[in-house]
Amino acid sequence: MPLGGTALAAAATLAAAGHRVHLVVSPDLHRLDAEAGWLVEAQRVIRGGAVTMRIDHRIDDPGSLARELDVVVVPSPRRAWHVPSVLTLRAWLAAGVPAVAARDRSASALVQDGVDARLYPSGDRNALARILARLASDARLRSEMGHAAAARHGHRVRKVIAGSSDQSSGSFDERPRAGSR
Repeated sequence: MPLGGTALAAAATLAAAGHRVHLVVSPDLHRLDAEAGWLVEAQRVIRGGAVTMRIDHRIDDPGSLARELDVVVVPSPRRAWHVPSVLTLRAWLAAGVPAVAARDRSASALVQDGVDARLYPSGDRNALARILARLASDARLRSEMGHAAAARHGHRVRKVIAGSSDQSSGSFDERPRAGSR
């Protein structure tokens, strides 16, 4: 998921408050070189390796990386018309990873704020930093949110996956012309 300035500023705030932050990013991250450059500069100011970044292709596969992450952050989109993927957010939640997401209609409809995820006003880096600081300092809260996320979203994802194989033998077999419309 793209980091964006809001998420990077929140990571710096957490590190300055004494928390260790390990960012895991996709190799497909837009402007990865700029994000990595920011990290190098931040490390000069924040001593002790408090912020690190790992490029990992598994970030796009929540099931394979979920055990290694404490929380997934869905930052504010860089442009007003961009909308983060609700399917990706749901996959992380189904894998039992609590999420922090910018408040928008789709995220608000998907999660229950404070139960399986936390929502913050889009672009508000201070609100994001406060939420992340609370989650960073409370392992029990992260665990409870992760369990709630898996319970609320895991069965929905399994139903979709289980139902997808049934779809392949659906109406197309009965009506061969259905796919040509």
